Amino acid sequence: MSYALKGERDRVKRGELSKLAEHMACHVSYLSQVLKGERHCSLEQGLRFCQWKNLSEIQTQFFMAQLSYERAGTQSLKLYYKNAKDEIKRKATRIKEQVETKMLDGDSIFFSSLRLQLIHAMTQLEKVNTLQEFSNFSGWDEGQISESLQTLKSLGLVKEAKPGSWQATHNFLHIDRSQTGYSQFHQNWRNYSLTQFLLNSSRETGSDFNMSSLVITDPEVASFISRALTTLIKDISPAVRDSQSQQVYYLGIDFTQVQKPW
Repeated sequence: MSYALKGERDRVKRGELSKLAEHMACHVSYLSQVLKGERHCSLEQGLRFCQWKNLSEIQTQFFMAQLSYERAGTQSLKLYYKNAKDEIKRKATRIKEQVETKMLDGDSIFFSSLRLQLIHAMTQLEKVNTLQEFSNFSGWDEGQISESLQTLKSLGLVKEAKPGSWQATHNFLHIDRSQTGYSQFHQNWRNYSLTQFLLNSSRETGSDFNMSSLVITDPEVASFISRALTTLIKDISPAVRDSQSQQVYYLGIDFTQVQKPW
């Protein structure tokens, strides 16, 4: 369990440790010992932790196999669970390859459609799972959402976890310049950001942040700025992955040399 929860103590905010302990049906002091690697939790508590973290099915399988491996009292049992972990890793790799293949076939469909991307993002939210909830969140009618969900399902990006309840199968997607929908993807979201800026420019917007600036410098410093922005994105990514899925935000960063045509 110490391996499976490595670093979790630092990620659980103050005040949430008691909520996690309550969810796992254990005392806070006991949970603190678990997070420090001093004790192991039970399999039942491990499963409750997976539910609290909203892990996917295959992530839960690996977590439980890792926990069972650490709790095993004999080498033969440890070997059994080690083999189980290895098989889960191979399965995850096969799934990743399948999803990437489907995305290669459907990237222009997905990345050129702001609606498909937003509905896919909504299926990752903790309390938005049904057509009515999607409609309330987005303002789109249920017919449009249902059609989009079927398209996402055909691309292998969502599944119906239970009747009427939808869930993303792949949370982190990436598009590069070689993919068909690359230009349309960036254009759609920059247009969206500009629209929101014009609508919200006269009022406080909470966590919204907008900045535009002309930078007069030399190529060496320009290269430094580009590297710094890349590092910032890398630093942000782990925090996003470990956070709770409660809201959808847009992040856009542009840094380009000004040149003709104007």
